[in-house]
Amino acid sequence: MNKRVWKYALTLTDNFQDHEMPENARIIHVGEQGGAIMLWVEAKIPMSGDPPIRQVRRIFRVHGTGHPITVGEYVGTAIMSPLVWHVYEIDPPGTVVLLNTQAAAPNTSPEL
Repeated sequence: MNKRVWKYALTLTDNFQDHEMPENARIIHVGEQGGAIMLWVEAKIPMSGDPPIRQVRRIFRVHGTGHPITVGEYVGTAIMSPLVWHVYEIDPPGTVVLLNTQAAAPNTSPEL
């Protein structure tokens, strides 16, 4: 299997937001890009003959500095001057599994 880095956009909202990603995705960075909060993950991608990798839904929430945090585990911070945003993952990775277990590329572009 090869690895790739994928990115996912998060919105500035008090609502929970989810992204479908490979089950083995590991968050490697949170930051600002083009005025948006981005989440970068590293994931193994199956090659020809490898078994497919399940896709899972992972749930996140963005909190401003000084705002109450009621649930979640910290994954990273994005500085968008003059404000700073902190990203928390709500469920432990992989606990919310989608019905479609076929390997599929995320709806984003790999970082080259």
